[in-house]
Amino acid sequence: MVMKRFRYQAFSREGAKVTGVVDASDAEEARRTLRSAGMAVQRIAPEGTRDKRRFSLELTRPFDTSGFFRELAVLSGSGLTLDQALHVMRSTVDDRSARDIIEAMAARLASGEPPSVAVQLITGLPDDLRALVSVGERSGSLPYMFSVIAEDLARRAAQRKKLLDAATYPAFLLLMMLGAVMVVTFVLVPALQPVFDGSDKPPPVMISALSGLRELLLGPWFSIAASSLLLILALTWMLKAEMLRDWVQRLLQRTPVIGSMLIKAILARYLQSLAVLLDNSVSLPDALGLSAECCTIRDLKPRMGELRDKVVSGRPLSEALHESALFSAKVVSLVRAGDQVNKLPVVLSTSSELLREEVQRRADGALALMTPVVTIVLGLLVGGLVISVMTALLSVNELGMS
Repeated sequence: MVMKRFRYQAFSREGAKVTGVVDASDAEEARRTLRSAGMAVQRIAPEGTRDKRRFSLELTRPFDTSGFFRELAVLSGSGLTLDQALHVMRSTVDDRSARDIIEAMAARLASGEPPSVAVQLITGLPDDLRALVSVGERSGSLPYMFSVIAEDLARRAAQRKKLLDAATYPAFLLLMMLGAVMVVTFVLVPALQPVFDGSDKPPPVMISALSGLRELLLGPWFSIAASSLLLILALTWMLKAEMLRDWVQRLLQRTPVIGSMLIKAILARYLQSLAVLLDNSVSLPDALGLSAECCTIRDLKPRMGELRDKVVSGRPLSEALHESALFSAKVVSLVRAGDQVNKLPVVLSTSSELLREEVQRRADGALALMTPVVTIVLGLLVGGLVISVMTALLSVNELGMS
C-alpha cells in the first residue's frame, strides 16, 4: 500500500490550533489517525496541493455554538448520556468541521476526561461560560447549564446585532464627514490659501488648522510614525495579547455606564451558579469557590475569595455579601430573607434575574440613545465645518472687493 503525506490543521487536546503532516494511505485514514490522537481535524489535504479556497469565494459556516449547546441540553435532558447525545448530534450535522469537533469531544469523554475539558475544543467560548460547565459537573445539572449557556450566547449575539444596527447609521455619517474633511483639506484649502498669503489679512482659524493638518499628513514623519505605531501594536498583540485584553477590560470597567453593566452581568452569573450548586446539595463554601471561577474580572476574584473566607469563619452569607460591597442593598436583603426561611437557592436565582434585567434595561437604553446622540454630535461637527468654509469664502470675496 502506497503511503502519502497529508498536511493538516487541527485542534489539540488543549484546544490550541496546530498544523503538521501525517502519513496515511488516504485522507480518511489520516483523519482517523489524528482523531485517535485526540485531535479535532479542521482541514486536511495531500501535501503539495494548493488550497483552492484561498482563491475562491467559497465561505464556510462558523460553528453554531449557541445551537450546539441548545441541542445538547435537549438531548442530555431527555435521558441520554452526554456521549450518546454527541453521537446523535454527529449523525445530524452536515458541516465537516463541526462534526470533527463533536467527534473529538466524544473521544475525550470516552477516554475519561470530564465535559469541562472536552468543551475546550470549542474555540471562542467565553471563559465564564466554560466555568459554568464545571459548575454543572459538580452540581449534576449539566443539561440545565447547557441551556443557560445557549441562552447566554444567544443573548450576547442579539446584543451584538443591536449594537451593529445602532452603529451603522452613525458610522456612515462619520465616514461622510471624514470624506468631506479630506476634500476640504486637500482640494479647497490649497485653492484658498494663496489668496490669504498674498494679502495682509490672516486666514480664518479653520483654514489655518486644515492647512496644518494637510502639511502633517503629507509629511514623511507622519507615515513613519503611523507605520511604527501599527507595527508596535501588532507585535504587542502577538506577544502580550492577554495583557492587552486585561487592559481593555480594566478600561471598560472604569467607563461610567459600561463598567457597571459589565460588573453586574458578572455578579448575576455568580449568583446564578451559586443558586444551582446550593440547590444540588453542594456545601456553601465549595459553592462559593466554584462560583468565583465564573468571574472573568481579575480585580473581583480576591474580593470573592474574601467573601468565601468570611462564610467559612462562620459569618452569614448576607453579612458577607454586604461587607464585600459588591452587591446592592436589595440583593443583600433578599439573601438575608432567603437564609432565614431556608430558601437560599430560590432567592439567589431571583436576585440573579433581577441583576440581568437591570443590565438588559441599561443596555437597551444605551443603544436607544446612541444613534440620536452620535447623529447630533456629527451634525454639529459637519455644521461647524460648513460654517467655517462659508466664512472663508466670504473672506475671499471681501479680499477681492478691496
